[in-house]
Amino acid sequence: MRALALLLLPIAAQAQTLADTHFTMNFCYEVRLDAGSAVRPQAGLRSLALTREPAGSMHSLGTTPVQVRATFFGDGQEYRALASCSPDRDGLECRMEDEGDFRLDGEGEAVRLSVGEDGMGFGSVWSDGQRLEPAAEAAPLVLRRCG
Repeated sequence: MRALALLLLPIAAQAQTLADTHFTMNFCYEVRLDAGSAVRPQAGLRSLALTREPAGSMHSLGTTPVQVRATFFGDGQEYRALASCSPDRDGLECRMEDEGDFRLDGEGEAVRLSVGEDGMGFGSVWSDGQRLEPAAEAAPLVLRRCG
C-alpha cells in the first residue's frame, strides 16, 4: 500500500493547467449579453460560446482545439471559428484559425476571455463578417458553463 502511494505521488504533484481543469471532454462555456450591456457596445456582441471542436478537425499535439461561436445584434447570424489554445503558466493563449487571438484564464468554475491585440475575426460566406476589437476600457468576458 505504501509503495502505491509513493508511485502516485509524482502524478498528484503535477500542476494542472486550465486545459486540464476546464477544457476536457465535452466542454461548453458561454456568455449572453443584453442590448444595453456596457461590454463591448461598439461590437454589438449578443453571445459568445466556447465548445469542443467539430469531430475530424486537425490540431497540434499539446494544444486544446476550441470552436468559438458568436452572435451579434443586428444580423442575428451565428458565426463560427476554430481556435488552437496553448497552455502557459496561468491560462491559455488562443490563436484563431481565421484571424485573431484571445486569452483564457480561470475564474472559479468559469473562464475569463480577454480579446487579444489582433482582435477576433469571424468570417462568413454570406456577409463581410464581424470583429471583436481589443478595447482597453472593456472588461474581459466571463463565460460560465453552458446549461
